[in-house]
Amino acid sequence: MIFADVTKIIIETISYIAGITIAISAIPQILLIIKTKSVRDVSLFTALLLTIGDFCWMIYGIYIHSWSMIIFDSFGGALYLIVSVLKIIDIIILKKQTKREVA
Repeated sequence: MIFADVTKIIIETISYIAGITIAISAIPQILLIIKTKSVRDVSLFTALLLTIGDFCWMIYGIYIHSWSMIIFDSFGGALYLIVSVLKIIDIIILKKQTKREVA
């Protein structure tokens, strides 16, 4: 019985460590975007995949009632959503500038 309790605590701790590290993985990218004021080197495809993946994990966390998955994947998904939106805005602005230069 005690072994099962210790194992559960260890597994839950690992899930929190995993959630925290994955959720904050977007922060360096966002800080670089703020510092350089550019998303030129950001892959929209990668950002969208990470956004979708995090939100899918969040839904799965809701299904299995895992607070660590719900909290951290919501946070990570929101951060990657910000990166995706910034990249999409940059693409739209770039297309408008290109049209002005051609005209």
